[in-house]
Amino acid sequence: MNLTQFESQIRPEVPGCPIVVVQDAIVQACRQFAEDAGLLRDTLTVFSIVDTENYTLTPPNADNEIFAVYAVRRGDVLLNALAENPALRTDNKGRPFYYTYNNKQLQLIPRPQEVEEYTVEVMVRPTYQSIQTVDDRFGDYVDLISHWAKYRLMSMVNQPWTSPDGMMFNKMRYDALASDAKWYGWRANTRASISVKQRPFA
Repeated sequence: MNLTQFESQIRPEVPGCPIVVVQDAIVQACRQFAEDAGLLRDTLTVFSIVDTENYTLTPPNADNEIFAVYAVRRGDVLLNALAENPALRTDNKGRPFYYTYNNKQLQLIPRPQEVEEYTVEVMVRPTYQSIQTVDDRFGDYVDLISHWAKYRLMSMVNQPWTSPDGMMFNKMRYDALASDAKWYGWRANTRASISVKQRPFA
């Protein structure tokens, strides 16, 4: 989506602020919201290779980058995440039941010994190079993201648009709206099986 939808809400409240500074604040706000809420997710398919444990993950949208892996599945089997700690790595070979993610690399542990399909759910955010456009999914959060951008801009020192009161107001609004968005988003993404049994009264 184009940044003009954000700019129309931000520029009237930061008079004199250069457009390139506003656009940078918008991208930084989108990155911040993506990290805070974890709602922008993409699903990737990875095929294991015999005796290969590391796999480079690439997001579908070139304007985004992966900052975390939410889940790795092999069919109905959910792999367990391990902390990025060399002591936890193993030279064992077999069917992977664990994974780590670091520096764009997914590591399957132990090292696969057969070709299998894995579904990898990743969390993404805009890259620093996303100047003119950001992911269309941010369109549902224009007001929220605009509050963080205004907070960043109004907190700049000795600028015509500097505003301590405006900074505090926009930060509080962002925190409240981001918390709500995260709650509703995670609740919508929760997978749960619930069974209800009815028993006759004794």
